[in-house]
Amino acid sequence: MFMTGWGDLLERMTKRGVKVTVADATPAMLMVVLIFVIPTRYNFWPFSSSKEMPVNNDSLVSWKIIQERVPWGVLLFLGGGFALSDACTKTGQSNFWTNYLKQNLSG
Repeated sequence: MFMTGWGDLLERMTKRGVKVTVADATPAMLMVVLIFVIPTRYNFWPFSSSKEMPVNNDSLVSWKIIQERVPWGVLLFLGGGFALSDACTKTGQSNFWTNYLKQNLSG
């Protein structure tokens, strides 16, 4: 059996016969979750002596940092563009306007 990547290991068929695989967003979301979970300093067992009490540490990234430093306007603009593009493709608007412009501008 030839495998192209680790996503093939997680490939499943649903009851309706639809194949579900790991897409591009899955590893990206995994990394996002990890940077919110991994602590900045390791001061718990086995990284510290057993006499010290463990202390909560901040994660690598906090929500406050994300709120302050992410350009939300650009993110929403790009996301809206992708959503609009997908909607036009699924409803047939892309084909309609392409054919319309071909017929009327070929003049």
